[in-house]
Amino acid sequence: MFLKGFNALQHFVKNSAGQQGPTFPWITSDFGDLANSPYGNKVPGFQLGFPWFDQFGNSFVLKVQRAATLAVGNTTQWYVLDTGGGHGTDTATGASTTTVITLTTGGLTAGELVSNGAFIYDEVLARTGTPTTDGLKFVKANTASTVTISNASDTKYSNRQNDPDAYATAPANTDALTFIRPYQTQIFPTAAATTGFVAGVAVSAVAQNSWCFQQITGLAMVTAVGTGTALVVNAPAVPSGAAAGTVIGAAAVAANQVGICAAAKSTASGLAPIWLTTPLLAA
Repeated sequence: MFLKGFNALQHFVKNSAGQQGPTFPWITSDFGDLANSPYGNKVPGFQLGFPWFDQFGNSFVLKVQRAATLAVGNTTQWYVLDTGGGHGTDTATGASTTTVITLTTGGLTAGELVSNGAFIYDEVLARTGTPTTDGLKFVKANTASTVTISNASDTKYSNRQNDPDAYATAPANTDALTFIRPYQTQIFPTAAATTGFVAGVAVSAVAQNSWCFQQITGLAMVTAVGTGTALVVNAPAVPSGAAAGTVIGAAAVAANQVGICAAAKSTASGLAPIWLTTPLLAA
C-alpha cells in the first residue's frame, strides 16, 4: 500500500531498512532505474527533482537520463536538449497569446517539456516585462510548435478562467526563448572535465530516457580511473578528461571536484568510495 505525500516515495524505494537486503547498495538495482517500475517509468505523484534520503544521511534525486545509458557509479551532467538530441532555444511569433506560445522554428518532441518538468525563459519579458517575473514560466503542455503555460480551470472550480501562470502580456514576435529542463542528464562528457559540474552519480545501470535515482550527497561508489592520477585518501576527486562518466585523483582542490577520496586507488577503472561535496548540488 502506498501512502500519500513523502511516505509514498519512502515506501516505493527498496532499501535495506525493512527489506532484509545488504546495507550497500543504498538503493537496490530494480529501483535505481525506474524503466521497470509497475507505474511506467515514474514514481506515482512525484515530479522529477524530488529528493529521497536514506538512514545514513545520503541523499538522492529523481532525474531522467536523456543522453546515452549509465553504468553503476557513472557521473552525470545536466543535459539541456530534448529527447531527439536538439532544440534548446527558439523565438516566439506574433501568434503567441498570454497562455500559449507559438514557436518560430518548432521541432520540439510533443510532450517532452512536460515529461521533464520544464520551464521556458523569455529574455525580453525578464528584462522589460511588467512584471519581469513573467520571464520564467512552468510548461503545462507542448506540441512540436507550441508551448502552453496556462490552462483553463475545470468548471467544477471556476468559470473556465485561466490559471494564474498566464502572461500579463503575450510574448512578442521574435522574443528569444530558452527551454530549461532542470532534472535531465547525460553521462558526464570528457570535454567538460575542467569546466562542467557533476549533477549526480548513478546508483544502478540506467537505460536511455529512463527516470532514475542519482546520488547527490554522502558516501558514493563512483567509477574512478586510478591510472594516470591516482586517488589518494583525503585528496580531491575530479572529473576525468579521458573516460566519460568517471573521476580521477587531483593534487589540489578544484571548483568542480566531485568529492574527497575515501580510499586510495592506483589501478584501472573501477568503483571507488568518494565522499561527495557541494558542486553536485549546483546541478
